[in-house]
Amino acid sequence: MKMMIVCDEESGVTCEAWRLLRESEDLYVYMWLLTESETLRNVAKGCMREGSDFQSEGELHVTAHVSVGQDVPYEEVWSGDVTDQISCTEVYWDDKHCAGKIKLETGMCLFDVADSFPHVSLAKSPDIEWKDNGPFLKSCVESKSWQAHLEGCFYNPELKAWKQAVKPQTWLGLRSIRIIRDCQLPNTACQNRLIPQEIMSQIPQELWAKDRYDVGLIKNCPEVRITPKSNYRPHKPQYPVKRDALEGITPVFESLLERGIIIPCADSPVNTPIFPVKKIRDVGQPEEWRFVQDLQAVNAAVVARAPNVPNPYTILSQIPSDTTHFTSVDISNAFFSVPVHKNSQFWFAFTFKGKRYTFTRLCQGYCESPTIYNDALHENLLSLKLPKGVALLQYVDDLLLCAPSREVCLEATLKLLNHLAENGHKVNIKKVSIAEEQVTFLGHVISKNGKHISEKRISGVLRVPKPRNKKQMMAFLGMTSYCRTFIINYSEIERPLSQMIFDTKLSANQLITWTKKGE
Repeated sequence: MKMMIVCDEESGVTCEAWRLLRESEDLYVYMWLLTESETLRNVAKGCMREGSDFQSEGELHVTAHVSVGQDVPYEEVWSGDVTDQISCTEVYWDDKHCAGKIKLETGMCLFDVADSFPHVSLAKSPDIEWKDNGPFLKSCVESKSWQAHLEGCFYNPELKAWKQAVKPQTWLGLRSIRIIRDCQLPNTACQNRLIPQEIMSQIPQELWAKDRYDVGLIKNCPEVRITPKSNYRPHKPQYPVKRDALEGITPVFESLLERGIIIPCADSPVNTPIFPVKKIRDVGQPEEWRFVQDLQAVNAAVVARAPNVPNPYTILSQIPSDTTHFTSVDISNAFFSVPVHKNSQFWFAFTFKGKRYTFTRLCQGYCESPTIYNDALHENLLSLKLPKGVALLQYVDDLLLCAPSREVCLEATLKLLNHLAENGHKVNIKKVSIAEEQVTFLGHVISKNGKHISEKRISGVLRVPKPRNKKQMMAFLGMTSYCRTFIINYSEIERPLSQMIFDTKLSANQLITWTKKGE
């Protein structure tokens, strides 16, 4: 493959050239991280042959959903809570696979992996992949051919597999998102991204993010002031962090500290814990960690602005019918481009290596961040003058230009990118798609022929188990609402389900009483 421009996650743009061909998408893996279980590890070692691959220490997890590129609608539901109750009472294995069957007490409606069953991979033979444990466990769970062998142990002659009851293991699984960079996927799952020469040569180079931590600062953006509900200031202690995790996020911390995004803050009355999340990388690539802060206590203590983030299906309905070409742009580290007033910065304080720090910019995980940023970018784009017939769609930090021809699309793209550069934004050059006849935006494949939802999303909705409580029903309705423009009479179909949880005063985990109409 010939590259006309050198760009990667480490170095950013290193030469002034005119084309970027991106042959793969980042793979977003939504998972529950589990604490170590010596019991399951010992069972796996006793079941599998010598030379098998065993899940490494600190890597036990349950995969909930996998997406080529960020899945914004799913992520909105995923980010609703931090933990879910998870348990395991059985382990299944054969000559090549070994996995624990998982019961998701509170998060089953979020499980969305094709041809799989909730599980924690424990071991495998060297000639298969970890993901193969999912279909194996699914076939085991669905099989009716189990025969009692010894106490607590069963054999399946049809599958030539075993299952064994184990001492119940229970976790509070931490909802996490891991990113596999530059994953090698089938060509059908990839999009080629080209930046035409006539565009590249006219764009200020300061627009492009130099590295993954590079952030902008929106010009004339009002500083965020936080309004508390009372005099209460949450102070949650930092729990112990493993040495490798601490070392993993140190480069992230130091980069943000150097840029002034993080500053010392020894006297803040607020403290919330950080929990490093390890990203999955390809073999041979260096480890990478995500700096994550648990701001639930802060979110509960402030008066939040009314949400003002539009629904994806409302946005997509604004695409003009004569559109033939599209440009999509993703703002890099968007929230960090909004400043926080010095008198409100203490709300984001945390402890790192025994010292207190805080953020000077808007944080990921703060309840108001999507609304504040969405409004800030919208206000910043009002002065942008686009060619006649062009529509600009915005969903938080994702932008989509819709134009009636390639020439008009290129003209509008140049105006948009220059406007972003002049107003302090940063853009990841690897996430720009310019004057394309087909793009993926907010989980939809969009072209001049219309838009559609992927088969993966449809099958994901169909596989969701019957909700048992209000929280699960709300998560399910959130997934179906995203597809409402493709469902005839959606409101009528959805109404009996909503009535079961909203017409009665149910708590989040209270069981639903199913009605005939709801069934």
